[in-house]
Amino acid sequence: AILTAGGSLNGIMASNRTGATPSLSMRVVIFGIRKGFPMVSHLNCSQVVELSKSQDVVYLDARAKEEFAVSHIPGATWVDPDVTDVTEVADKLDQSKPVVCYCSVGYRSSLLAQRLYRHFKEHKGSCQPLHNLEGGLFQWANEGRPLAVSNLVHPYSSAWSMLLDSKLRSQM
Repeated sequence: AILTAGGSLNGIMASNRTGATPSLSMRVVIFGIRKGFPMVSHLNCSQVVELSKSQDVVYLDARAKEEFAVSHIPGATWVDPDVTDVTEVADKLDQSKPVVCYCSVGYRSSLLAQRLYRHFKEHKGSCQPLHNLEGGLFQWANEGRPLAVSNLVHPYSSAWSMLLDSKLRSQM
């Protein structure tokens, strides 16, 4: 269940620069995810980078293996996005480090963060800092942030790929 690894939409262009404001379409997706997962802490790309400057951060990638193999955040650990029992994942986490979960746009990673949060509350009584990366790897790449393996990102599906700058899309 765990594997460790050392555009335009409706005329709204995805921007490819660090700290870029998400497109209107991405902001709508982020808003929906925030509303759907109110227990989860959501950080934008700049906030995650700032966090990583002061602490070692654990990155959990909640995408399919095929997506992870194309590219991921350097140092990220792959976690099966369909995992429902997160005991194995939780047991391998360093409790002293904050965790940032991400996927393509944030839904699967919010689900993982929520499951981890509930697991820690139920089994440990408290929870280490858990966050979801707003806009996921699509926003990370759209802002020109570093990627491991390649500078392309698996587009997940043709519909969702519209949130990713067309120059960053790998073949599906």
